[in-house]
Amino acid sequence: PGYSFDRLLYCQTEGVAPAARAKAIEELRRLPCVERVSSADALPVFGSGGNNAFYDDKKAFNFSDLSEVDTAYFATMNIPIIDGRNFTDADARKQDAATLICNQKMVLENPQLIPGKRLADGFVADIVGTSADMHFTSLRKPVDPFALMLVSTKSSQVLNFCYVKIKAGT
Repeated sequence: PGYSFDRLLYCQTEGVAPAARAKAIEELRRLPCVERVSSADALPVFGSGGNNAFYDDKKAFNFSDLSEVDTAYFATMNIPIIDGRNFTDADARKQDAATLICNQKMVLENPQLIPGKRLADGFVADIVGTSADMHFTSLRKPVDPFALMLVSTKSSQVLNFCYVKIKAGT
């Protein structure tokens, strides 16, 4: 499907107090059997809502999936970044714009959406990378264009799913 689910566990954390959730994630990261921990607001194959995006003050496209993830998401899911770079902690601290990584299909259909470009007009976002394609919605249809947005450390957005990658051999 474009990501690795080997040794990957997930749990839904909706309704958990943010401080308790953050503490649980830090405790998971310290476990010797845990390779990596990340968070997202949706599970792959279930998808999320649609959004309009603007480029150079003009509506560029409507894409079906704009989900929020943390800086460890691509590494945890083994989704390659094929152009540009992954999210950084500095990106998560930004306040002037959101930070996006688009998949190959999004860039193929919208060639202007390459790393280094900024979307504007109400929703301001910097594109920092292009990921390999993955199925974010149904496995029964072709890969959709999508963008994943880094959740800001200043955001009140709660990421409802926690992913835990277990070390090999444990």
